[in-house]
Amino acid sequence: MNDIQRGDGPQDKIIVWNRTAQIIMGINGFFMLWCLGLIEAQNKFIVMVSAATYYFSFRKSKPDDEGAADVSAGFKFAYISNIGSLCYGSFIITLIKVIKALIDSAADSAKKDGDGAAMCIACIA
Repeated sequence: MNDIQRGDGPQDKIIVWNRTAQIIMGINGFFMLWCLGLIEAQNKFIVMVSAATYYFSFRKSKPDDEGAADVSAGFKFAYISNIGSLCYGSFIITLIKVIKALIDSAADSAKKDGDGAAMCIACIA
């Protein structure tokens, strides 16, 4: 896929990246960020379910009793019932973060180069 050339030293290697490898690395990076976003969303969801079950599980007959947080229900909801919603939400958030990073990168390069069209993008960002 890539060409590996010999470097200056005895163990030095220079990898010449082709366009296909760069695209594959970009896609893999996006999916890695998406998976990390999904794990973060699942963790937050489990904590929210646990807090909600704690808050709403008190008994009206005994107001001094504390409620019980049902963490296993949070795992069940996060990994079985609501996995699709969490995946879709984390996909949208990751997509927006990647687009924002690309626009920020274009804005930084516009400030360095002084390109007119890129300066307009920098103003929007």
